[in-house]
Amino acid sequence: MKYNIVKNNNMLLRKKEEIESWLNEYKIKEYVLIFDKEYGYIVNVNRSVDLYNKKLKNIEVKFNKINGDFACSDNELKSLEGCPEIVNGYFFCNNN
Repeated sequence: MKYNIVKNNNMLLRKKEEIESWLNEYKIKEYVLIFDKEYGYIVNVNRSVDLYNKKLKNIEVKFNKINGDFACSDNELKSLEGCPEIVNGYFFCNNN
């Protein structure tokens, strides 16, 4: 069975200051922003990312690589847009 993955980049923040504000709001530390033509900026994080039970309807930044776990369970997510391409740990995204 083939699945179509629809990208909706309109839901993602593109400006560096807005992305940094979002990351700070969710207490995400040790990150690096990398310029990207498609997304504006993508985010690499050198530790785990905990977005568990934050009542998120979408992830507003484009994560690229996480050197740790990525947890986005128990939110109201309708898609995986914004989720990382690479997770060097566990990926938790149940109950959405």
